[in-house]
Amino acid sequence: RYGRDPDSFAAHAYDTVRLLESAWRQAHGSRDSLREALARTRLFRGATGSMGFDETGNDTRLVRLAVCRNGSLVRIDE
Repeated sequence: RYGRDPDSFAAHAYDTVRLLESAWRQAHGSRDSLREALARTRLFRGATGSMGFDETGNDTRLVRLAVCRNGSLVRIDE
């Protein structure tokens, strides 16, 4: 549609909207219930992989660091 393939930012935005939509359905329209529904999320399968939150609200996915080399992202551990 925009003349180029979607990038990782597009995939993360897509997952964010889907995660919020899923929590909103559980919250039944209440702002406080929405926060609680997000906090209860232990497994959400999205375009960027599976994710969830721990009891402190942190994302439970592994952190992967990368550096840009010759216009491409290369994982630091490679």
